[in-house]
Amino acid sequence: MPIKPPAKLFILPALLWLLMPAVKAQQTDFNSLFTQADVVLSGHVMSIDGTLGTEDLGTEQYLVQLSIDSIYKHTFPIPDHKTTRIGWEISNLLCREKPMKKCISKYQDGKWIFFLKHASFMGPEVLPESCIRPFSEANAQRMVELQQQHAIPIVHFNRDKICDASCELCRHVKVCDWKKVEKYVAKHCNDRNSPKWMQHQRIKWILDDRAILLSLPSSMGVRYMFSTDSGEVEAYINFQVGYYKAYTPWIPHILSSWFNWDLYKNFTVEKTDTLILRSFKPHTQYSIEYLFYEKANYTRMLTDTSKVKFFGPNMPLADRDVLLAAVFDGELRLYEDYKTMPIYVEWSKQYIDKLLAEKKVYLLSLMASHTIPEIGMYSLHALRQLNDVRCIPFLIRLADYRKTLPRALYETYQGPIRNFSDSLLFTLDFFTGSKTYPQKISYGGSNDYFYTDQCIAIWRSRIREED
Repeated sequence: MPIKPPAKLFILPALLWLLMPAVKAQQTDFNSLFTQADVVLSGHVMSIDGTLGTEDLGTEQYLVQLSIDSIYKHTFPIPDHKTTRIGWEISNLLCREKPMKKCISKYQDGKWIFFLKHASFMGPEVLPESCIRPFSEANAQRMVELQQQHAIPIVHFNRDKICDASCELCRHVKVCDWKKVEKYVAKHCNDRNSPKWMQHQRIKWILDDRAILLSLPSSMGVRYMFSTDSGEVEAYINFQVGYYKAYTPWIPHILSSWFNWDLYKNFTVEKTDTLILRSFKPHTQYSIEYLFYEKANYTRMLTDTSKVKFFGPNMPLADRDVLLAAVFDGELRLYEDYKTMPIYVEWSKQYIDKLLAEKKVYLLSLMASHTIPEIGMYSLHALRQLNDVRCIPFLIRLADYRKTLPRALYETYQGPIRNFSDSLLFTLDFFTGSKTYPQKISYGGSNDYFYTDQCIAIWRSRIREED
């Protein structure tokens, strides 16, 4: 006789099945609230100040002080990360309590998650009950997850990778089998049908020599950064570029001597686009010297020494800035000869237009750090047109650097410098969806514009660099 399972065994799965729609609806609701809010924080109502003036008998307005335990999202600076003040309007259409102030005071007990709009910090605003949720560890964890999900992913080196797990080159790189890697490179260096080298999962970046001799044969050094299971390994590979080979050279020589016939080209083979592997050296660090000279070259081209005393020194470039520009965009071409000419600014703008047309986001970012504010502003405008988020980390560092410039520069040459700083803040707000420029907060702080360093934390919280 078959044994029937206890009825209780079916109760838990049935309850879970019934609760699943409610859980999914709550997650969707949280996601919607988080997306629409300008500030998401956990805390409670600390105090409710006197009623603000209102002409509507059915509404009451209060200045409410909130404690802050955690901030999960903010798109503009909050003066004090421990407390803040908001304007809270209550309507008898939504609140049935007597007095209506109870609709606010009930949030003095316990801990809550508030989803706030910017308008609440600028003046009295209705705050629906749906924008206030009870605090719990599960809800707090959900806020952290949403914070990560809504961060803008910044991907530099891991873009456009198309090879799969069966890729022969990546299998050899994975286990550091450099002999087989060398054979693969020698075999495929002229293969036009295989994936481009940067499209391999195990190749992080490639740096090749800028100059190649015009005469054949020539040589070219290329630096590869391989990603192995045990870490990153740089290799230096030397190629012969093109070749020239003569067959039975004595025959055209005799014909030239006897009959004055020029038939040398009929007895030679010449190819200019052929690569021949000459050496393969793993575990090298040749990129250090390469980046040292490239950084010095970039800095020299971006610096107008005659304007430094007016607008301050340029931001020091990091190796990563130079590496990204060299790998993805190539050479920066701002010639020294133009700096002393009246057309230098206009010529630089034409060069920026060219970079925009070619979608070279890293070189455009470098141009934003130019000594002359007018050139930097024009580059920021081009970056907004390009709308490539890979420029955000560099622009944040640029904003962080510029706040260290002497205040005397801002006071003496405040027009160009202030205009550039405003353009930089506006550009970072444009990319990150923030509201730092220009804003004033009515409650909880001074009415002065916030300094740049108070905005940097906001911009950084809005991005997530993945490589």
